[in-house]
Amino acid sequence: MMNKYFNLTLSSILFFALFQITGCSQDKRPGREHTGKPGARKTEIAAVVSPSQGSMLVCGETIPVNLHIKDKTATIDSVILTAGAYYTGRYTEGYQAMEWITENAPVGQNILKITICYNNSQKESHSVAVTLLSDIVPKLYKYSVVNTYPHDVNAYTQGLIYDKGTLLESTGQNGKSSLRRVEIETGRVMQMVPLDEKFFGEGIALVNDKIFQVTWKSQTGFVYSKDKFEVLRTFNFPYYEGWGLTSYAGDIYMSDGSSFIYVIEPEYFTQLRQIDVLSHKGRIRQINELEYINGKILANVLGETYIIVVDPKSGKVTGEIELGKIVPKGLEGEMNRVLNGIAYNPVSKRLYVTGKLWPVLYEIEIEGGI
Repeated sequence: MMNKYFNLTLSSILFFALFQITGCSQDKRPGREHTGKPGARKTEIAAVVSPSQGSMLVCGETIPVNLHIKDKTATIDSVILTAGAYYTGRYTEGYQAMEWITENAPVGQNILKITICYNNSQKESHSVAVTLLSDIVPKLYKYSVVNTYPHDVNAYTQGLIYDKGTLLESTGQNGKSSLRRVEIETGRVMQMVPLDEKFFGEGIALVNDKIFQVTWKSQTGFVYSKDKFEVLRTFNFPYYEGWGLTSYAGDIYMSDGSSFIYVIEPEYFTQLRQIDVLSHKGRIRQINELEYINGKILANVLGETYIIVVDPKSGKVTGEIELGKIVPKGLEGEMNRVLNGIAYNPVSKRLYVTGKLWPVLYEIEIEGGI
């Protein structure tokens, strides 16, 4: 596992085996961790030269880790490096110029911890926060419009799901929020339950014949029966805002307007993990409506005319679908009438897309599929 992250010399490997028994972390004798008067701050023997705090680096790069040893009298026993929760090994040869191979590191913020063991039993640690960008240039997907259908111009679309030939749709705005079942070909509202005017409806997800709906700033969500739209229960969530929802394998994926997508178990709506979404240029903020398709997450980005394609394992943006050409005339640049709403038909393998207060719903086919 060690050569997965660092290039070690033979002597380093031999020392590592010895260090497991004699390393500084094994010595628990009192009085060896600090020097000087009680309460006095210990002088650091080293400083991290690179990488610098806040560096923007690229995932997959081999990153130099350089130290400056300020105390020339100290005997360095070893240097231990970890990145986040990952143990990356020990390095003892050429400790002033090491390498961190980031091939398997996640994109987003990574905390590189450098622990220096010296004088047989003492140690000091340094932490450097860096941001790893994606190493993938997103693929630009081509598409064709197969059909155009009417859409309720009063529907402030916040969530969209394909369900057995119809669409489940969540709409927003206080006093106008609702959960709906819509006939695709006509745009007719077949079934609807309104939300109390104090709630601003947001994304929806379908899990085991139950519809989960979050609201914008009230930190409140609803669980409905899929067939009758009966409210089965309400729930609270810890995020300041609720935006988009989707689901996969019994888990819910939620956005909150940041660059994060949260993976949540639906029973108690507790977070399992989070995905930090980055492209090769930077974080993708204001992630909105979500749709999980064939191991990928498709997401609207507030105010943008494209849909991003995200690898949920790494958080890397792997593709984009630019839909600027289908924005209805007269709505270009209107922030209250932007692209929002993605639903996938697994049989036809086509997408349904629309926007807030749009008069149309598009059925599009992605060239080569998603």
